[in-house]
Amino acid sequence: MSSQEYSSNMEKELSSWPVISLIFAMIILYGVGLYAIVSVLLQNPLAVAIVLQFLGAMWTTIVSYSKLIAALILSLILITIGLMIFILKLIAKIGKEVTTVLFYSGPVVLLFIGALSFLIGVFILVIVFVALGALFLFLVFRWKDRIRLAGSLIELSAKAVSDEPEVIGVSMIFSIFAFISAIVGIAGTIWIYYVSSSYFDSETIGGILAFLYDLVYAWVVYAAMYFSNGIIVAIVDDWYRSPSKDQAWLAKGTKRVLGFVNPIVKLGFVMALLDTVARYARNIRMEQAKKNPVLIVALIFFKIASALAYGLAQFVTFFALPAMIIEGKGFKDSIKRSWDLIKKHFIDIIIYASGVGVVYMFFIFIMILLYGVSGYLVGMFILVPILGISEDLMVVAGILTAIGFLIFGFIPAYVMVRPLQVAYKTLLYEYALDREHGFALPSRIPEEVKEEFEAIIAKPPLVKTMFRQNNP
Repeated sequence: MSSQEYSSNMEKELSSWPVISLIFAMIILYGVGLYAIVSVLLQNPLAVAIVLQFLGAMWTTIVSYSKLIAALILSLILITIGLMIFILKLIAKIGKEVTTVLFYSGPVVLLFIGALSFLIGVFILVIVFVALGALFLFLVFRWKDRIRLAGSLIELSAKAVSDEPEVIGVSMIFSIFAFISAIVGIAGTIWIYYVSSSYFDSETIGGILAFLYDLVYAWVVYAAMYFSNGIIVAIVDDWYRSPSKDQAWLAKGTKRVLGFVNPIVKLGFVMALLDTVARYARNIRMEQAKKNPVLIVALIFFKIASALAYGLAQFVTFFALPAMIIEGKGFKDSIKRSWDLIKKHFIDIIIYASGVGVVYMFFIFIMILLYGVSGYLVGMFILVPILGISEDLMVVAGILTAIGFLIFGFIPAYVMVRPLQVAYKTLLYEYALDREHGFALPSRIPEEVKEEFEAIIAKPPLVKTMFRQNNP
């Protein structure tokens, strides 16, 4: 597609009715939410005075301890950058080995629990845990090549994020937007429910209006999430498909995603609707059925059906976003393409759902622990000298600083793990394309990994899934 054709397509996408509808949804979300916050503050001048007093005291504290606060902020920034680089390099180096160990340790732990249950004489638990452990151990042995493939993709995902650190910035911007939207959305939902319930003298009407506003909030957040993830997909795709020259950068990735904003907004609405319905269904209290057996059964069915519908939608759209960005598919075609690839790579998706997140969490756990160690050192060698703390309290200062750093560490850990997961899905999609094209497309696959991938394809199907044989 030429630059002129691409610009024309982007203008068409941005002027489409789903995008215009989303803009109105954002206006409603922030307009109602901010009005709710302001109205509550105006009705509670004492609360406003307390908040202003707190902010004033906080500013006074910042000014009084400006040197200390500056040192802590600088330390956090430097430690965060250093730990992110270290963890990404560590995943890229030993991700495959850790993946293998963690997948084998799962069934071993189950068998160990079964053995302990035997020693204490709880034979029901023996049967359950031994059976599960044996089954999972069998599957791990049968899928060992696919688990190695998952480990290779985990290493490649870390390499992609390490080489293109702007994807972490994209994740951070979305996280800030989602946090602010959550505050506004919660305030608006509560305000709409109580005001409309009082005005119409009906909790049912209040609940319906609150549900509609909550749907608007969910749509805005889902659309923003898919848009930010789409930018990550585009950057990782450009990185993966340009082994000899760096063709990946933020502006290019953003421009690519703007060309598919229409299907992204549609996908966001579908997932927001199913998610909102499932959340409200979970929150319905069974007491509302008033001991009516038919209504109780209907509510139970509704809770189960809504949860299954949302889970099934997440499963079916597993590859939908990469299909849009990488192959230029529309909303319906991207879902069809996703479903087709799911049937071909069912085992790989099961492995992703069952263990890949655990592997990332293992490294994140290391990262957070290192935050604690760093915090202890900062407390001992920076906080103590600046504040002039006595030697008797040095250890206490170090421990308190370590706890603070540990808590803070969850924020950058979350910001970093999101692009890793998106990169993994993207690379799994690239692997599916490589299989279809006989690994003839340009890519960053190392030669030894490429040989490993081809060996997996050359082997007969590992299982017969509920769809069809796992043939290449």
